[in-house]
Amino acid sequence: MATKKEQISRRTQEERRAEAEEALIRSALELISTNGVARTSLAEIGQRAGYSRGLASHYFGSKDSLINQLISHARRKYLQRIRGQRAGTGAEALVMGADEYVKEHYDPNPATPALIVMWGATLPQGANNTEAIAQADESARRIIRKTIAQGQRDGSISKDVDAEGFSVAYLGMLRGIAAQALISPELMKPRKIRAELKRFIGAALSGSAPGC
Repeated sequence: MATKKEQISRRTQEERRAEAEEALIRSALELISTNGVARTSLAEIGQRAGYSRGLASHYFGSKDSLINQLISHARRKYLQRIRGQRAGTGAEALVMGADEYVKEHYDPNPATPALIVMWGATLPQGANNTEAIAQADESARRIIRKTIAQGQRDGSISKDVDAEGFSVAYLGMLRGIAAQALISPELMKPRKIRAELKRFIGAALSGSAPGC
């Protein structure tokens, strides 16, 4: 059985490791948001985090492994944020999720823009980490489909809404807004965009959109 001194030492080591990992992840997100994936090296990440140039390699092994962890980190942070909000119906949950997604681009958190940059880096044929991004996207679409099913049960979403088609359109709309925020930030008027998102989503879920 470990002594109290050994337990304290072990806990301190774990805390230091967690602190270092958090600093490395944040540095990686900041660098990727600014420089892109290809122009960000593990050595730069370690240096920016205030550690040795080799620490990121020690923790993550390779850039591909790091990217996979960053994707998981960014998604986890977003899900934590929306889970902290309350939504009564399925329709309200989808409107709220889109609203939080847009709002996140105006926080000092680099995770969201970095995720878009990493997503864009997988578009060329044969790019690395395509599978990790595809899995993250499917996980997001799965949550959307489940929320639509919830809304159709509680009566807030029309039975005519196709969950699979809507999940693709919904995620595509949010990703498109996020990409525009990076390319043309002067166009991002958050209050107006959030209002229009609510209108678009509300119309689509009610079955009142053109063609429904």
